[in-house]
Amino acid sequence: MMGNSSTHRFVDLFGNEVILTAEVKRVIFAKHPEVSRVFDKVADTLASPDAVKRSSTDVRVRLYYRFYQDVFDGKFIVIVVKRVDYRGFVSTIYITDKMKAGEMIWQK
Repeated sequence: MMGNSSTHRFVDLFGNEVILTAEVKRVIFAKHPEVSRVFDKVADTLASPDAVKRSSTDVRVRLYYRFYQDVFDGKFIVIVVKRVDYRGFVSTIYITDKMKAGEMIWQK
């Protein structure tokens, strides 16, 4: 993976490219500093989530959930991806203990 100053490119469960820009990553780490400790799990969360939900407020937004027993004694990592044309852009990443409401698109 490239350094902190560059754009990260991932592939999600559906084979789509997901882009995380350096600027968005910086904002995520500022708002959710705990994410920096689990950033190595982002690629796996996108490629092999436990569930993918559609946002209840924006149909272009998908939330990728994956539960990790070793993240804060058992939490979900959530990656919020906004689809623009055929690419996805990470808008935020956070850690939670439960899934939000929203339409289930895919479930393991």
